[in-house]
Amino acid sequence: MRLSPRDENHLAILLFVLSMALFLTLAVRVHGVWVIGAMVTAFGYGIWSWRFSCPNCGLPLLYELKAGGLLYVPASLPAQCRKCGHSTRAKRHDG
Repeated sequence: MRLSPRDENHLAILLFVLSMALFLTLAVRVHGVWVIGAMVTAFGYGIWSWRFSCPNCGLPLLYELKAGGLLYVPASLPAQCRKCGHSTRAKRHDG
């Protein structure tokens, strides 16, 4: 099953929120060691979002480096790629 970048982003956010809720609930109700799971989840989502890019040109969709090395993170996933104009609603294609 191939997902569009927008659907892939929504799935990743859903999994992140569910995982965080699970691990933090376990940390509060069972044992504090479950906080490690929450940290691993946050780290994994951070790595995934850093690597999430346009399927056409490879430009990162969830952040942009501005002049002077400033990192800009948009409030939501853009409707199209800033570089090539590929729609984030279009399905990914295999080569």
